[in-house]
Amino acid sequence: MFAHTAVEDFPLGYPRFSALVACHSSFYNFRRFGRLRARLLLLKQDRLSLLEKQLDQVDSEETALIRLGSCRNDDNKRRIKILSQVDSALLDYGISIARINANGSPLNVFLDALVERTFRSLSLEPAKSRDMQSLQNWIDGTGCLARAETAYNAHHEDLVNLTPSHDQSITYLDSFLGDALVRLYRRLSKVKETQLDLTDKLT
Repeated sequence: MFAHTAVEDFPLGYPRFSALVACHSSFYNFRRFGRLRARLLLLKQDRLSLLEKQLDQVDSEETALIRLGSCRNDDNKRRIKILSQVDSALLDYGISIARINANGSPLNVFLDALVERTFRSLSLEPAKSRDMQSLQNWIDGTGCLARAETAYNAHHEDLVNLTPSHDQSITYLDSFLGDALVRLYRRLSKVKETQLDLTDKLT
């Protein structure tokens, strides 16, 4: 990504670390904070459950049935307030809206809220252990970043890669070929050593 500037040309610390992360998509690994997302979803879900119960209670206590049969004639202030709170809470929580594709098939579209953001984060591929170790080796080797601020790299189960899936396939192929070349080199080295041993014995 840096056409004219090498990673080493940036000052030590976050400038150089950011350049390193940006230089290859396999280093674009960040935490999804799955536990915190689950905690917030549970809290927002419970708030909606309470509002749902309040609405049901107001409806059951309604004495003027016309208010339940016509939203235009509904002047029940409690119900209006609760529905307004439900509207805000649902936008915050996230709901899916049924829409129709151009071909006529149904399509569920998530509103831009916590549910949608969590859905997207869970769809991301886990970070590769090799890439995380490479970053950790660089961090340990340079010692130019605060340990507490790079501790995120140790949360292996929570790290995800932001690279599109097709780029990840290319990265995986590169890694596979790299491993294959290493294994081939080791085998050739062993064969060469064996040949040298046989030569020494024959002479």
